[in-house]
Amino acid sequence: MNVTPKTLYDEINAILKKNIDTRKNYLEASKIAKEPDVKLFLKNKAHNKDLFIKRLMSELNISTDSFLDKDNFAKDHHIGASDDAMLMDLLKTDKQSLMDFESLLKHPTLPFPIRLIINEQIIFIRLDELKREQLSSVCK
Repeated sequence: MNVTPKTLYDEINAILKKNIDTRKNYLEASKIAKEPDVKLFLKNKAHNKDLFIKRLMSELNISTDSFLDKDNFAKDHHIGASDDAMLMDLLKTDKQSLMDFESLLKHPTLPFPIRLIINEQIIFIRLDELKREQLSSVCK
């Protein structure tokens, strides 16, 4: 399949939008979480997403103004949900991101600096999966 730069740009743009929404969800969830360790984990996740987004947007020379806030975590999630259930729900988005990132890395025309940023994010997500397992035992 021939991948045009426009297709690659569209794919990166979609990943950015998903990660912006995910960052907002982590921030909102950190306000709802009950356990201090879970709150800290979620805040760190939001911070890491923020750094990833800024680095990728900077590399692509994209203004953050081009992405509008549109989703509200509280509307889609139950405030009374357990921290563990909330973590599981939020980290499903990371699993989807992994698939998106791995697909993006298959593009031979993906610029090297973007490839590095994506690979770093994959590592963060995999490490966070291990942290979530540890936090899950705290929530029980």
